[in-house]
Amino acid sequence: MLGDSGVGKTLMGTWVSSAYGYHKDLILLRDDTRNSLVHRLGVYGTLPAYIDEVSNINGEDLSDFVYRITQGRDRNRLTKNATERHGNNNWNTIALVSTNHSLIEKLGHHKHNASAEINRIFEYEVETPFDSRVATQIYRTVDENYGHVGKLYAEYLVKHQDELRDKLDKVKFKIDELS
Repeated sequence: MLGDSGVGKTLMGTWVSSAYGYHKDLILLRDDTRNSLVHRLGVYGTLPAYIDEVSNINGEDLSDFVYRITQGRDRNRLTKNATERHGNNNWNTIALVSTNHSLIEKLGHHKHNASAEINRIFEYEVETPFDSRVATQIYRTVDENYGHVGKLYAEYLVKHQDELRDKLDKVKFKIDELS
């Protein structure tokens, strides 16, 4: 999510996170360590991850960040005996981030050809701010009611997976036709 301060990006990220649990426990921060981020992605598995405010991330870290999230697994590691460590974190999720500056532009300025990273980003602009009274009510609501919608959504996905897979394939084919 891209937009000026105060338009409601963090509010929307909070709202998304609250579907699955208490948002303050689920929201990741850009300053969280890479290892912490990777660990959480593995713990979340298929749940969406919201990372708040990545505006100040530099180009190199952004490139690594985009690859790391979209690869779906932690990097392989060896034990002190030079054998591969078991139990790597894996995930199959989408990450939602908020930023005041275009990540696509930042990647374009960082590298001569950043198309691999840019193709992994869907950026949309948030322009119209929430009315402050509405925002206050939403924050209050997610603080008092959280973790319920995610379960219902997951149950719906499981129950309708064949139908949804067909719809997803149709959308993918349309996107491929446009490319």
